[in-house]
Amino acid sequence: MFTFTVKPDGSEEADWFEIQAVSRDVYQWEHTGRGRNLKVLDEQLSMTAMYEIAHIAGRRLGLVDVALAEWVRTHDLDFEQDAEPDPTQPAP
Repeated sequence: MFTFTVKPDGSEEADWFEIQAVSRDVYQWEHTGRGRNLKVLDEQLSMTAMYEIAHIAGRRLGLVDVALAEWVRTHDLDFEQDAEPDPTQPAP
């Protein structure tokens, strides 16, 4: 669902890494707070949500071993939302 390029503080480009967040990571994010859902991500995407989802996915993948506050303090993120067809719309 999301692809994050993670840039740790003080790192060279060769040390950057990617995290793929999938539906189960968004599911976990939705269950960590009231009013969180996929519609909110689509309509009101925030960096807070992106950092939280990247952290959840990174922990699942074994790429992140620090608390969220430390993660935010020491890493920059670039991200892309993977295009998924809208099942409610007819195919082109």
